[in-house]
Order: sequence, then C-alpha cells, then structure tokens
Amino acid sequence: MRPQEFLGLHGQELPIRAPILPLPPDSPALRYIPDTSDPFSMCPLWDIHLYATPFTWDQLRDTGQYAELLAEVGRSPSMERVGWLKVSFFRTPVYDFLRHGNFPNVETLVLNARPFPEVLEAVAENESFRSLRYIQIGDDRWAWTGGGVPFAQSLAIASDLALINARHFPHGEMRNSLRKLVRAIAAAQPTPTPAPAPLAPVFAPAPLPTIPVPRLLPHTPEGVRAANAVILTAIVLFAAIGLIRVFVRDRTPPVPEYKFDYDPNKHKIPPAVFDAEKLIRPVDDPQKPTNPPAVPPSTRRD
Repeated sequence: MRPQEFLGLHGQELPIRAPILPLPPDSPALRYIPDTSDPFSMCPLWDIHLYATPFTWDQLRDTGQYAELLAEVGRSPSMERVGWLKVSFFRTPVYDFLRHGNFPNVETLVLNARPFPEVLEAVAENESFRSLRYIQIGDDRWAWTGGGVPFAQSLAIASDLALINARHFPHGEMRNSLRKLVRAIAAAQPTPTPAPAPLAPVFAPAPLPTIPVPRLLPHTPEGVRAANAVILTAIVLFAAIGLIRVFVRDRTPPVPEYKFDYDPNKHKIPPAVFDAEKLIRPVDDPQKPTNPPAVPPSTRRD
C-alpha cells in the first residue's frame, strides 16, 4: 500500500482506497473484531509493502513528494506491528524514514529504494531494528540506482547480504554485521583525486563576432527591428550575388569549340589482309586437327 493508505488518509483530492474494507453488517466475523477506530488492531503482526510507482499514467506516482508521509508512517504506532517490511520508492529518498522510524518487530527488511548504500547505514544506526534478522535488495535496482557505481555496488552487496542472511543471526545481532559491511564499503571506496589546476592561457583570444539570429531575439520592438534588418540584409546580399554572376557570365568570352579531325577509317585494315591470313592459317575447327598433315616431299613446292 501507499503511505496514504497506511495512514488511512482519505482526502477528497486524491482517489485513495481504504486500507481495509469494512465488513458487512450481518457478517458473523464482527464479533471477533474489537470495537475500536484502529483498523489494524486485530492484526498483531503483518507484512507491509510501502511503494509508489514511477509510471507517468499513475496520478499518485513517485516524483519525490513522499518524504513527509514516510516520516509520519515511521512515527505511527501501527508500524510497531509490522514484521516484514519492503520499501519501494524510486524518486523519494528513504534515508530519514529508515534512520528515525520505529521498527521494533521488523524481522525481514527488503530495500528497493535510494539512496544506496546510505540506506544500509541508516538501518545500522537505527536502534529500533532490534528484531532485524534478514536484509534483502529488491529486484528493481535498475530503476532506483540509476546505473553506474551504485548499480555495481548493489550487485556486490546483494551477494554479501546473502552470506550474512545464511547465518540466521538471532534478534539484535544483524545490525552489528550490517555495520561492519557498511564500514567495508566505505573503506573500499577510492578517495577522489583533486582536479588539476587550470593552465594559464598563453594568449587571450579575441572574442568572435556574433550575429543576431532572428529566432533568438526577444519579442520586443527592438528585437523585431533587428530581425527585419537581418532578413533585409540577407535578401540584398543574395540579390547582389545573383547580379554579379549574371554580369560575369555576359562579359566572359565563349570558349571555342574544339573539333576533332579524326578519320575512323584511316588506320582500318583492308579485308584482303584478313582473307590472306585465312589462307595461311586455318580457321579453328573442333572437327579438324590443329596441326595440318605433313605434305609429301614430292608434292612440296619450293
């Protein structure tokens, strides 16, 4: 449920449903419900998932506005009955909620919110987590870490928390192990190197001339006049370039056309040469041998 639903706020501006729907008047279970205004009085210990969606179509989406409601939820006496708690907020920081809230019976805590890993430090420093035994990292780390170093840290810490949860610590000892893990994370973070001092410029470059652009000018009479001056200057410049091109084209003498005096039949081989070559060299024929038969010496001509 959302923080408003946990607190039972039913404002007219927000369409919020009631945390627990009332029973019908003829229900036989009414005899077991105490006559009190607290709807959670019949639940001594239960599981709660506090969340707010990041989707744009949700009217109650998380845009960072749930800090005050979460602080009120942490101070609520109903939070003392919670045994399993999951916190899912992608824009609202939950550090103050986990650091100053009252969680005496929370045995399992699922963190699905930012800032990370500061939320682990808040849990380790809150003495009201005296019944805490298990801590888990939510599956939506891609949404609340924002990628980069926090995403890699959440993956590494999830494996370390799995080893700590496997020990099944008794009540009250989980915070000590969590405090050691937070110190190890702080020691592993490298110290940021100071930024180098900027070098003095060898020479100060002259500022480039700026040309006013019509779409960047303000909507004032001076801006309109400046925009009209820029447009008129551009029109005159293009017209001058066109006139110069026409004048240069008319004044330029025409290039004489070069005539090629070439006879394609000048070097043509006469057909008689090909006929003589056919008489000397037989035409390639697959039916005839490539080498002519030997002529007897008696019929050979000198």
